[in-house]
Amino acid sequence: MRFLIRPARLSQAALLLLLTAALLPSASAQNEPQPASQTTSDQKPSQPAPGLKAPADRDRLNALAHKLLTAALKKNALDGDGVKPWHMKIGYSLVSSYKQWDRRLSAGGGRMARGDGTLTASGGGSADMLNGTVEEWHAGRYQWSRIYSSQTETWNGTLWRVSHIEHYELKPKNMDFAADLLNLRVARPAIDPMYLASLAPPEAMLAISRISPGDGQNFNCISVTNPNALGSNGVAAWSMPTMCFDTDLRLRLISSSDTAIQFMDFQPFQDRSVARTVRVLVNGQFNSEMKVTLLEDFDPATNGAFLKPPAKAVLQPYTLEDGDPPLMSVYEQGTTIPLLGDGTPFRGTVTVAAIVRKDGSVKTLTPAAGPLQPVQDAVCIAVSKWKYKPYLIDGQPVEVRVNISYLVDGKPFVPSYQRPGHMQGTYTP
Repeated sequence: MRFLIRPARLSQAALLLLLTAALLPSASAQNEPQPASQTTSDQKPSQPAPGLKAPADRDRLNALAHKLLTAALKKNALDGDGVKPWHMKIGYSLVSSYKQWDRRLSAGGGRMARGDGTLTASGGGSADMLNGTVEEWHAGRYQWSRIYSSQTETWNGTLWRVSHIEHYELKPKNMDFAADLLNLRVARPAIDPMYLASLAPPEAMLAISRISPGDGQNFNCISVTNPNALGSNGVAAWSMPTMCFDTDLRLRLISSSDTAIQFMDFQPFQDRSVARTVRVLVNGQFNSEMKVTLLEDFDPATNGAFLKPPAKAVLQPYTLEDGDPPLMSVYEQGTTIPLLGDGTPFRGTVTVAAIVRKDGSVKTLTPAAGPLQPVQDAVCIAVSKWKYKPYLIDGQPVEVRVNISYLVDGKPFVPSYQRPGHMQGTYTP
């Protein structure tokens, strides 16, 4: 899942269960049986608020929720305005989903399904818990460098952000670099966990509820009640998940239909609070844990070399950010999908990693080999003939790296721009 968490309109009881589930042991103990959590008689959830009179009370709470979010953004984010340059080190544990197809998996009855540019094993494989570190020097939203190190070869590389458009990458020669996965599941939850709240349009109608997870704590939780509202920047309100804050405005829990993120062990830094421990669960299962081992100020005047990519670093295509307008396709064509190896038809969504060039033409990226290779190849050939409007950033055309979704449902192909209610240029950054 991309870190675009869809909101869940959760009851107080559901939020309490998510919070309890998030209180997991450390990653090193994931394979050991754990006793079920128990709630004592004095750890009861708060009573739900009485019914609100419409529309005055709803409007009042909506205004209060927007005000709370604005204040919380200044309290929790390390990537926003007003933050002085900082240096951070993080140790992490992460469930690997970058598993390559091999004969052992096939012999075990497994199969591979391609998702957002990765291969995911099912039926015959098991997830691996892998460890690594990330170190970042940060001088501004578009001025930072990030070094990933791990014994896992594809989890090693360095990223630089020089400007809004310029993004550089350096990785081991002839190796892939799982930068998207690491940014999604490691860096962003620890560095900028509230980035989706900053995109919530003013038109979003917010509600506040309170939960008591125990130990005398009370959290104020904010969720969206009109998820289809669109702001002037084109961002839908469903971009913001439910977020829960303690009485000091520290972000403690993010919850959605399939993801829960818990924040603990806070360090005061500048005028903010930074969680030194962050845990992510996906579909109720442990996914990653980050431990901040160092957070300090740094002076770019004396350590600015860390922010400058070397000559051998490679300029990367622009990656769409939340809040950016979508790509607009002007020509799409379908293809004949071959049968699977057992003679059955393929049904589902094929995701093609691609680069949309400055002129709008498409270059598909070679997928990893797997049992769906014939299906993937057929879709790639078709998508490579698609055409988009040139994508402009600050008035100039740029190359854009995207994942393009192609639906296979047994029906004749219909271009996205001809589908009722469908946004053109569907993408999954």
